[in-house]
Amino acid sequence: MQVLLTNDDGVDAAGLLTLRDCLVGVGATVVTVAPARDCSGLARSCTFKTPVSVTRRLGGSHPVYVCDGTPTDCVRLALLAGLVEDVALVVSGVNHGTNLGDDVYYSGTVSAGLEAALLGVSSVCVSQQFAQLWSVPGPGAALVAEPSFEAAASVAASIAAALARSRPTEPLVLSVNVPAKPASREVTLTRLGMRPYAHGSVDAAHDDGVTRSYYLFGPPGEEPRLPAGAHGTDFAAIRSGRISMTPLYLAPDVDDLPAGQQQLLSSVLAAVNEHPENL
Repeated sequence: MQVLLTNDDGVDAAGLLTLRDCLVGVGATVVTVAPARDCSGLARSCTFKTPVSVTRRLGGSHPVYVCDGTPTDCVRLALLAGLVEDVALVVSGVNHGTNLGDDVYYSGTVSAGLEAALLGVSSVCVSQQFAQLWSVPGPGAALVAEPSFEAAASVAASIAAALARSRPTEPLVLSVNVPAKPASREVTLTRLGMRPYAHGSVDAAHDDGVTRSYYLFGPPGEEPRLPAGAHGTDFAAIRSGRISMTPLYLAPDVDDLPAGQQQLLSSVLAAVNEHPENL
């Protein structure tokens, strides 16, 4: 199978290099197109008004290209410029840190997978927890300061191989998160969690002439509190030391929306269309 590999931490990131080796190990032909710099948190950023440059760093059966654009640019360039032919799958990662809940909307790692789906190719986006900040049941549980990417890369390669063999009829995006110290190699299917961001969680800045600086998502290294109602979510899986696999959707079908939202949209349409001549 032909696999396009990318990430948002940069072409020299340890997670990317480990994942490349594991994909080759499951029989994939891997074409790597990755950013020249760290693009973490750039979300769906892409380059519109200037050309995007690419340089082949390594040739052979598993070539490596360095791109001066974003993760989204890397995927568009690779698929539209023909850097990889007959691609079966796009794999993005291993990200240095988790992408849980609403983090996926800011993640360059996940955005690369979403771009692949827009272009008709399924994707696996894999992220590795940096440190086990939540307690995991069982004897001998300990904090892990730095991750080993071996487990995350191996799991991602196995998922990629299985997904490629299944040949989904519609593009599928899977977000995989691996704890710093997994309780087992079993993968749990989860839904996307959401973090609560309450009004007042960032101090007000109303003093004239005073400049203040803010961490809008909390100080670096601070683990946000687990939201309520997290059962069955990617948050809950990682908290219990389980590997989480969450399907993501570019746009849900209207029929898949909750009944309350469908009723609300129907009432909005009825009100708007009641007097179309006034529009």
